[in-house]
Order: sequence, then structure tokens, then C-alpha cells
Amino acid sequence: MAVLGVRILLLGALSAPLSASAHFFAQPYTMPVPFQVYALAVGLALGLSFLLIGVFAAVPTLGPSAPEAGCPVPASRLARWASGVGRVLSVALLVLCIATGAVGTKNPFTNFNMSFFWIIFVLVIPYAVALLGNFYSKVNPWLAIVDTLEKVLGVSFAGKLSYPKGLGHYPALLLYIIFIWLELFGALTPRGLSLCLVAYTVTNLCGAWLVGSRDWFRYCEFFGVMMHFFAFLAPLRRARNACFAKEAATAVGFSLSVFVIFMLSSTAFDGVHSTLPFAHLYWVWVLPLMSPLLEALGANTRGLATSLYYVWQWAMLLVMLVFYVLVYTAFIWMARFVARSQHPIQMLMNRFALSLIPVAFVYHVAHYFTLIFSQGAQLVRIVSDPFGWGWNLFGTANVDPAPLMLDTGIIWHLQVSFILIGHVLGVYWAHVDALAVFGTRKAALVSQLPMLFLMLFLTTFGLWILSLPIA
Repeated sequence: MAVLGVRILLLGALSAPLSASAHFFAQPYTMPVPFQVYALAVGLALGLSFLLIGVFAAVPTLGPSAPEAGCPVPASRLARWASGVGRVLSVALLVLCIATGAVGTKNPFTNFNMSFFWIIFVLVIPYAVALLGNFYSKVNPWLAIVDTLEKVLGVSFAGKLSYPKGLGHYPALLLYIIFIWLELFGALTPRGLSLCLVAYTVTNLCGAWLVGSRDWFRYCEFFGVMMHFFAFLAPLRRARNACFAKEAATAVGFSLSVFVIFMLSSTAFDGVHSTLPFAHLYWVWVLPLMSPLLEALGANTRGLATSLYYVWQWAMLLVMLVFYVLVYTAFIWMARFVARSQHPIQMLMNRFALSLIPVAFVYHVAHYFTLIFSQGAQLVRIVSDPFGWGWNLFGTANVDPAPLMLDTGIIWHLQVSFILIGHVLGVYWAHVDALAVFGTRKAALVSQLPMLFLMLFLTTFGLWILSLPIA
């Protein structure tokens, strides 16, 4: 009887209408080629790349004109002017997002703050940073507000307390986890997003006042930390930033590693949490184990089971992070063991976490890039009427841009290509770091065999997630 009740609950849950997520798009699962063929082809491509990289890769040398490539250099007058304009614009857009959410239309598809924040700020800006470098650090709106308060009103943000270095990037990780939870489960309305932006602004102001703006925005403002990592991909900068590599090797604790891994695991979780196998796991396997307790509680069994399903999903977000950390730690330990290295495993974890950045980035792109062509196109119309009050500021309010809808087969091929490119780049970076850390080509090559298997695991798992049907 209990099992029959669970089956009924499963059918009811899967037939119930689901609310649309602000970043949702239907993932293609009718693949042009069977999944096994894709996995085998990508695995062979990664293996061949590993062999070529092992033979030809060398530790990059910095040019004589830039002994510390990527380290801060004095900005030109034009760069300072552009930074000033960018700061004013970023603060103005933040204020506009808060205002339109607070008093504008309640329709999330026509309110400026929803489209601008989720499409431009969360998607386009990180992709631009990965291409051009970390211009976000110059135009960060919250840092601009802090600097303005300090220079204009004389408010001191030197810090009342010294930042505990043992915390590392954990405050940024906590804020990042909260952000992902709100994104996936918060069902934010325009007003809700506005309140979140106000709360995050207050958090940044209080944090910068308490521990100093320098340490707060280096370790705690998670958008800044994430952009800092994505900027490591920028092809317009020198290939291996000596300052960044040194920072990774000497970072206190392994908070840097955990933050980078969460960039990867949260995107993977976003891809898997609304799929049929994930729902099946709870309703068919987990829920029956709890059925005696639910029957004992009595009333509204279906409602209680559904509420527990949301708790299950929240818990799985953290379980996925723990799973990825354990897998990564195991592979780093194996790399250290086969290379017969005496380096602290914490240092190796931080150093090789940088090779996961391109993987995390391409996962992000593969999951979300279609939104830029669908909902992003609507910004042409929305900018003329940001509050939804019937304005036509730029003459585009009545324009109805047709969203670019790509064929599901094309989307799938692009996703596979993104993931493969990111993993090949990750293999290359890991091998270059191994050459620098372990000293000899033989030790580096041997140490990277476990890392190759890690990349194969992540690639196959990522492709499998993209192939799953949506519940």
C-alpha cells in the first residue's frame, strides 16, 4: 500500500504544472548521435590531446618586457577615464534595477531588472570578462559605492577588524551558495530581486566597513571573486598569469579550490536537478524509505512528500559540492602519489584548481548560452520602457525582436564542442602547472594521468547531464 501511494504521488508530481525558472530552457535529449558514441569520441579526443600536450607542452616563459605578466600596472589616462565612466554607469544600472523591481511592472518578462540582471549581468558580463580580462574589477558597482562614500562623505572603509586570513574565500562561497539557491529555488519576482540587490548592497557596505574594502572585495564579494577566476581565461592577457599562479599556490586553506569546484558543481546540479532521473531517484527510491514515517504523520501525505522533495533538492545542492570536492581530492592525492611528490596536498589542490576554471566556464556557457538569444533579444524593447509604464524612450518599445531559436541538434553539437574545448584547455593548463610544480617532464606526465581520468569523468558526466530528459 505504501509503495502504491508513492507511485501515485510520483504520477501526481510529474503531472503537476511546473513554474518556469528565470534561466530555464529545455535541454535537448533527442540526440543526433547516440550518447555512447559522443562519450567515446570525446574521450578519444581528450586522450589524443593529452598525448600531444605531454610531448609538446612546456612551461611558458614571460617576455623580457613583462617580467610579472598580469600583475597590476599603472593605468593610462584613457583607461582611468573609461573606468570612471564605467563606474558611474554600473551604479546607475544597479539603481535602475532596484527601482524598476520595486515600483515597475510585476511581469518578470517585461521588467528591466529581471532581463538585465539574469541575462546581461549574470551571463554576458562573465563571458565578456573571460574574453577581455577583468574589467569588472574596475567598474564593480558595490566597490564604486564604497569608494564614493569614502571620498565624498569621508566614511572610513579601512576596516575595524583585521580580516581573518584563515577564512580565505569562504565568505564569498557562502554568498555564492545563497545566490544559487535563490536562482534555482527562490522563484524571485521583480520585487524580490530588487530586495535581494538592496540586501546584497547593504552586506557589501557593512562588510567593507568591518574588515576593510580591500580584503572584503578580494575575498568576500562573490561576483568579484568569480570574475577574477573567469578573467584567467582571457586570451588578450598573457597565457599564464604569474601573479595568479603564485596566489593559488600560497592561498590560505583550500577555500580557493572549493570555490572553483562550486562553480562547476552548481552548474552541473542546475542541469540535473530538474531531470527525470533526479525526480525518479526521490519519488521511487528515497520516498519509499520514508513512507512509514509519512503514514504515521497522517494528514496531507502528498503535500508533505512534496515539501520534503524541495528539502531534498536543497540538500542535494550541497551534496553535489561535497561529492565533487571528494572526487577532486582523491584525484589530486593520486597525482601526488604517482609523482612521488612531497608538496603539501593543499597547495596542489589550489594550484590545479585553476585547470578546472575553463571546465566550469564551458559548463556555464553550454547550459545557459541560448538564453542570450531568446530572452536577451527582448532587452531591445524593454530598455525603452524599463518600468512597464508605457514609455518609449528610445523608440523601440513596440519592436518585437524575434528570438533566435536554434535547432536542438545544433544546440547539442555546440554544447559538446564547448565542453570538449574546455576540458582540452583544462588538460593543457594542468600539464603546464605539473611541469612547473614537479620539475621534470616524466614526473609531470605521470602525475597528469589521474588528472586525465578526472577530465574524462567530468566530460562524460557533463554530457550525460545534458542528454537527460526534463521532468
